[in-house]
Amino acid sequence: MAAGAQPEEALELELSTDNWGDHRIASGSNAQSQSSSSCERLQVQSKRLDDILNLTDVGEALLWIDVQGYEGHVLRGARALLESKTPICIEFWPYALERSGSIEPLLESVGGYEAFYDLAQPDRRRPIDELRLLFDEIGYGEQQTDILIL
Repeated sequence: MAAGAQPEEALELELSTDNWGDHRIASGSNAQSQSSSSCERLQVQSKRLDDILNLTDVGEALLWIDVQGYEGHVLRGARALLESKTPICIEFWPYALERSGSIEPLLESVGGYEAFYDLAQPDRRRPIDELRLLFDEIGYGEQQTDILIL
């Protein structure tokens, strides 16, 4: 199973041959560019995070997501969690977010939050509307950081 935007959507999980932490959902330009790859692929069903968690009270929760660029799609399936303004920590990797078509869903999903911290510069609180600027600051290569969204 994979967390995603839609319930019961069939997704293709691409398994990394050399890094257990680098399995990913094949989507967006990733689905086309990696299709000739020799890596193993599995069909998995998606569930919305709201359905998986079925939360009525998030209390002092923190959501931490590292899904190789699929973060925006996962958050689209977490409306109840987002409405509660639960703090979110995500891996912020512009290249992977772009490759999976996840940039806009990410920005829309967290638009109701106030601020974020780039954990590489934890003393600098930034307004949430500067999140798009972070894409350009980091660049679209292998550079990444973790961000805390509040």
